[in-house]
Amino acid sequence: MDQNLAALREELSMFLSMKYDEGVLDRSTFEQFLSLQDMKDHKKEGFSMAADLLTIVYKEEEKMIEEMYRHAKPAFNLVKIEGLVHKLTGSSKSVGSIKISEGCKAFKEAREKFDVIGCGNAVDQIAHEYQRVKPVFLHIIKLERKIHNLVTALPPTTARPRASPPPISLPKASTSGIPRDPLPPTGLPTVPLSTTTTGRRRAPLPPRTTGRRRV
Repeated sequence: MDQNLAALREELSMFLSMKYDEGVLDRSTFEQFLSLQDMKDHKKEGFSMAADLLTIVYKEEEKMIEEMYRHAKPAFNLVKIEGLVHKLTGSSKSVGSIKISEGCKAFKEAREKFDVIGCGNAVDQIAHEYQRVKPVFLHIIKLERKIHNLVTALPPTTARPRASPPPISLPKASTSGIPRDPLPPTGLPTVPLSTTTTGRRRAPLPPRTTGRRRV
């Protein structure tokens, strides 16, 4: 499995390098887009965040291009098409579709000059470049899904249990020879102690009362 995973990653890397060199994709933008794959919140098998987002992008672009052609005939609705081109500009820049971005730029330049024919040519350019980049996206999505499924199928790494530290033996405290601190004063009157024959001091007893009252 590890060999298959390495081979797929190598195939994807070589394919992307070729498309970067051809000017189909912008390297820095698309690699940043693929970095979404490293997000740790999506571990479900079959779910590849980069592949799923790329699928959404190319499908939405296809819908927008079809809608542009609907607004181009029979009359060229410049306002509607301009709004779609604006959306396509953001979509293509998010994934580094250089050629589609160039077609959107050509449309805007023709729009500023009120060149309707130039706007129509730009729409054709956008559609043509989309047909070129769509199979590129599909191949990337296919490889990304295969790589992601192999990664999620790998057994989880088992962490080694940490060794518990050795018990620390503290020396027993000796009570002999340790002076004790005097107790704090309580504020109560002290009672003198009387010495008995045994050498112990005993507190004097209170005087007895007979209970009789003197007259």
